[in-house]
Amino acid sequence: MDYLQQSLGFKIKKVARYISLYGLSRTYMKVLGQLHTRRQYNALPKNNCNNKRGERIGVIGCGNFAFTTIGY
Repeated sequence: MDYLQQSLGFKIKKVARYISLYGLSRTYMKVLGQLHTRRQYNALPKNNCNNKRGERIGVIGCGNFAFTTIGY
């Protein structure tokens, strides 16, 4: 189901339910996760990671669940 195509009432009820289950900060990450899956790039953004040891993390198949879990 595409949550971004649903009615405003549905979205408000969904956010209220998520807040009661997960709290405000995790709900915010859930909302960002929905928007993240819609993002498209003409060119990939520059990686501005300040990692001194050169370590990187890659997530394969990063859907909404993985994005919101790691993003939090």
